[in-house]
Amino acid sequence: AKLETKQDDSLPAKHTASPRGALDTSLVISEDKRTNAAEYGAKVVTRSFRRFKAHDKALVAASWAPEPFSRLLLTASHDGHVKLWQSTTGKCVYDLPSDDGIRSARFALYGAKFVRCGWDRKTVVVDPTSNAVLFSCTPSQGLPTCVRLDPSSEPNFFVGSRDVAELWDTRRSPAAKAVRTFTVRCGEVLDLLPIRGGLELACSGDLVTRDSCEAALSVWDVGSGARLSGQLYQERYTIPCLESLSPNTILAQTNGDYIAMFHADRPY
Repeated sequence: AKLETKQDDSLPAKHTASPRGALDTSLVISEDKRTNAAEYGAKVVTRSFRRFKAHDKALVAASWAPEPFSRLLLTASHDGHVKLWQSTTGKCVYDLPSDDGIRSARFALYGAKFVRCGWDRKTVVVDPTSNAVLFSCTPSQGLPTCVRLDPSSEPNFFVGSRDVAELWDTRRSPAAKAVRTFTVRCGEVLDLLPIRGGLELACSGDLVTRDSCEAALSVWDVGSGARLSGQLYQERYTIPCLESLSPNTILAQTNGDYIAMFHADRPY
């Protein structure tokens, strides 16, 4: 079914949404009034705005749509479905099924489009308003693990796979190669984060050994594909999630039960 939206769809920025846990199938939308990084570190969400059963298997992604569709919430799961929800009612307004599980999915930074990748080895850009696949590609290493949108160019997105991150341009033929390839050699790429307006790319991987700690977190120059960082993170924990609260910070959620914050300024 096609997605129907209204132009006045807008949700106050104080609301956040996230899976409840790594193995949880439900979604919590929280009423959150924190406005800056200091408050994020000082408070914990204690009251839910809405809670609903979203998928039959564990959630892997939750993402708000950009304006003017920001009442829409995207979720993706190992059950193979990418769904869009009307956050005020908890109603599913769009469902894109797949025979294989989803690894990652995110709304585009502009318009009501989203990109997803999964165990079917495909990375797909979808327009839910027309139910049309706008672009589809297969990363060079076969199985994509995560996706991120390029904030510096609307048609571009980053895809991670094993030991490689790639920059793709949706204006090119799907049969063409990636615009840029980053040989990160970090095992399976767990997450990607464009920083400095998309000029640089932070990458985390699952290769954590005594002599390869620098592979857990690295920073790359998007224009040249060159590595910019040495050993940023010295702990032997993987980093499944990267985010940024401000242009000059990198937040790394670790499997050591803590979040590390790094300055996104050279030298790394």
